[in-house]
Amino acid sequence: MKARINKGRLRIAVFIFLLLVVSAVWAGIDTIGAEPGGRELKVRILEGRIEGDAVISSNGPLTVSFKRREIVIKNEKLPITASEGGRLSLKFGNGEHKTTGEIEIRSKGGAPLTIASDRGGMKSRSYRGRLRIYNDGVTVAVINIVPVEDYLYSVVASEISAREPEAVKAQAILSRTYVLGNMGRHGVYDFCDKTHCQHYGGAGVETALSVRAVDETRGRLLLFNGKPARVFYHACCGGVTTTPAHVWGGDDLPYLKPVVCRLPGRGGYLCGGSGHFRWEARIDGETMRTLLSDSFGVKAEGLKIISRDPSGRVEKMEITGPEARVISGEEFRIAAGRALGWSTIKSALFEMDISGGYYLFKGRGLGHGVGMCQEGAIRLSRLGLNHEEIIEFYFPGAKVGEAKDW
Repeated sequence: MKARINKGRLRIAVFIFLLLVVSAVWAGIDTIGAEPGGRELKVRILEGRIEGDAVISSNGPLTVSFKRREIVIKNEKLPITASEGGRLSLKFGNGEHKTTGEIEIRSKGGAPLTIASDRGGMKSRSYRGRLRIYNDGVTVAVINIVPVEDYLYSVVASEISAREPEAVKAQAILSRTYVLGNMGRHGVYDFCDKTHCQHYGGAGVETALSVRAVDETRGRLLLFNGKPARVFYHACCGGVTTTPAHVWGGDDLPYLKPVVCRLPGRGGYLCGGSGHFRWEARIDGETMRTLLSDSFGVKAEGLKIISRDPSGRVEKMEITGPEARVISGEEFRIAAGRALGWSTIKSALFEMDISGGYYLFKGRGLGHGVGMCQEGAIRLSRLGLNHEEIIEFYFPGAKVGEAKDW
């Protein structure tokens, strides 16, 4: 009887132990573990670039999963075509296989996966991680499932063209902080690969400097009161930054006040040597009226400035005419960029005159002007500031620190 009781207790102890182990494992899965960057992102890539088909390849064998099947394809490319009925057609071996669901592809050896499109005229691009592919009703849609830090290798190289390590490290920290604060931005996937989120060009654009910057700042974020800050950055502030409230509305943030892009006693504006520091543009009246009418859905006759924010940027403008409408300077910049190219109206920091049937602009800077000025960060790096000092210059009151549960 005693032996039976001991065995029963042993079984109970083993059961409790296994339950604790399983609970710990699931807890680890839920929090993505303690290792920084351990979680994965879902990034929609090449939207609008793939026309009907895509060809996937890698330096190693491909593992393809669909309809509860897993197939290893060796030494060949994998053409995938979108067809009617929401189906995908896969060609490998000597046959063609159709599916109506998603397929997932990974490289068996962990090498990057390369995507090309025969009909879209798209140059091939390579990506770390896995690819999830489905028919979106029009074409082959591709989601890149990629670890955060691998994603950042490409984003940092795409977002800042600098050779100064400290400026690139500053970009890495801001890009990582942005990821944490904006995951799930597109609902079914986290980010797109455009500047609407962060520019992501895949493994092919990575540089040794971007990889080193991400690795050497691993797990570090910009924090305010111990929590991840909201972060923004842009190419060139034109001498002074502005606040998110003045650009997009909403509440101001204590660590995002206008910052003059200059170090006392160290010369002129930090970004003053940029080719974007000063710019001019000319738009004829007919083009302006078409731009405003098409972009804002009104019958436009003209445009005038109503107000400026404390940084000098145009805050409000009025579209004149029978359907007068007030828009922000940022809305005008975006509309002009989409219609006329992003190098036309580079920022909302401009003066505007009307002469001889033309709208004449003289402006400074490139981008929305909130947060870190990348040209200024590069200059600060050359002046000897480290990446933390660079970030805290543009985000006064916020601090770079270690992430928890990241």
